[in-house]
Amino acid sequence: MVKNGEQGSALLIVLSTLMVLALLTASIVVISQSSRLMTAVNIQMDRSFYHCESAGVRTIWLLLDDIENFSDRAQIDTPPDFNDRERFMANGRTHVITIGGQELEVRIFDYFSGLRFEHPEQPSQDLDFVTDRLDDELEIRKRFRAMLKKLDDYVDADSSSGNDGLEKLGYRDLGIPALPRNGEIRRREELSYVPDLLAFFPPDEAGRLRYFNLMVPTVEIPAEQKPQILSVPENFLLDTLDLEERQEERLRELMAEMQDPEKTFDEVFSTENELLEQLKEEFSFEESGYYLIQIRPAPGTRQPGKWLEFVIHVPRETAFAIDQTYYYYWQLL
Repeated sequence: MVKNGEQGSALLIVLSTLMVLALLTASIVVISQSSRLMTAVNIQMDRSFYHCESAGVRTIWLLLDDIENFSDRAQIDTPPDFNDRERFMANGRTHVITIGGQELEVRIFDYFSGLRFEHPEQPSQDLDFVTDRLDDELEIRKRFRAMLKKLDDYVDADSSSGNDGLEKLGYRDLGIPALPRNGEIRRREELSYVPDLLAFFPPDEAGRLRYFNLMVPTVEIPAEQKPQILSVPENFLLDTLDLEERQEERLRELMAEMQDPEKTFDEVFSTENELLEQLKEEFSFEESGYYLIQIRPAPGTRQPGKWLEFVIHVPRETAFAIDQTYYYYWQLL
């Protein structure tokens, strides 16, 4: 018997129960879909990892084969490509390798491809030359000098920051209390912790500070070693030469032309002998035997993946063999 005022109460209970069940069902569906997507992403990331590994092994073989067949590694007057054969050299050109149905881009650079700190106890000395390349605006030059002071504070052992410097208390305020290192820089990317450094030396598309030479502790850089001409980033190339604006634009055009695998420096710079001599004075045209290989999914790949970067040493006296390999992985987001 339904009492007065209780009509419809059972319906409300049933509807509430159905609503709760519907919400639970929807939650389970959402969780299931999210779990499925996360699993698919993880599977794709693992697949990308192994694709990059396979492409890396194939690239090493192709590079060694190229070295075996073409002992002259200079790129002055010998065309890098001939007889329709794709050459694999430290020139930064893009090669496409297909692994498991996925296209991957491969680029080979010389390990010696950026600025190295010859004064690790006071790195500002190695960057001071960039001041002449900055705008004449006083504020920009002042900001650059302040950044150099912070860079020196990052490596020196004392705790005095002075004007424009930054020591432990300053880094603590920035939320990174473990810094500064107060010793020689060991990894290139740690330079990004120095305030304002990225404003003057921005990273490449992979977040790598290619202006500076990669730092692998067990690879010693000979004092006479020059950066390899086709491996250096454009901003380092221009800063080193310090050309006039017209010459800079001309150099950009010529270096872009060097991306043609059938062109040589003597051919491309045939009317710019003075500029070519400047390049020969500042940069190496030979391969050092240390190679930096980068592998990434080809553009247009609409799936998550990984980049792979590794360094190998191919001793000049050893045929078809590598001495040592150093791996660096990072995720493409």
